[in-house]
Amino acid sequence: MLQKDKILSIEKKNDASVVSLHEKRIYMQFTDQFRQEMNALLKTEQGHIIINFSGVNMINSLAIGILISTANELKTRKRQLIIVGLNKQIEELFSRMRLDKIFMIRENITKGLAAL
Repeated sequence: MLQKDKILSIEKKNDASVVSLHEKRIYMQFTDQFRQEMNALLKTEQGHIIINFSGVNMINSLAIGILISTANELKTRKRQLIIVGLNKQIEELFSRMRLDKIFMIRENITKGLAAL
């Protein structure tokens, strides 16, 4: 269940933690909280991580850095970070930045789980 002060909720599915973001914009005021919650997730979860961006329409470079850091940490554990549910603008940004080379991007949670 989502706590009032959390911007992430986590649901276990198979060998993955499916993370849903509950802010439309992951930027300035939320990046510290996003970092803290992702770091806490890395400490407690041992499987793959799928982040559902279906409700997000804006992300800043600090949040992207947190995603890259998370992907790198998971890679040391032989696990993957999969990003799902990107809107067209964020997907184009990720492609231009070649972030699709760093983490797997899939259309939705079902396809993300199937990619594992």
